[in-house]
Amino acid sequence: MILGDSSKNVLLTLELRDPDGEVVKTKETFTNKDGVFSVSSIRIPLDAQIGSWTIHAQSGPNFDDYEITVQGDIEEGLVVYVDAIQTLSTGKIVSIKGYGAAISQNVILTIFDGADNEISEITARTTGVGEFIVPWGIPSDLPPGTYLIKAIDAHLNEAETTFVFE
Repeated sequence: MILGDSSKNVLLTLELRDPDGEVVKTKETFTNKDGVFSVSSIRIPLDAQIGSWTIHAQSGPNFDDYEITVQGDIEEGLVVYVDAIQTLSTGKIVSIKGYGAAISQNVILTIFDGADNEISEITARTTGVGEFIVPWGIPSDLPPGTYLIKAIDAHLNEAETTFVFE
């Protein structure tokens, strides 16, 4: 359920956007005489893509966004995934995220190429709930291909994921 407040008696358009920015669901609603609204018909799908989903609320030129992180099944243990590959003026950056790791500890992330050669090793510090995020600057001479990221936490829990660099 989405609850919020705005000006009194205004029309709001609410959009649920997936991590790629695609609109999954749209709902129009009015605020009541006190400026409060509630919508229960917008739900994140059961097969939702892992990543940051956005609820975008707009009334005329005014808008606000609220992010929701979809993590999957926490009972899976350590999970690592690539959230995004961004192109910046300084080069390309891979945003690596994870959860289910040992709390307030280091996670070692090792990146391998398709021939199982180690490309890089980076360390991420987990939060008080076992989540982590770390950017990795893709070397300018890295050839296109599929790359493997292996993660290991302080309790020796392991996870891996792949990403394609084009």
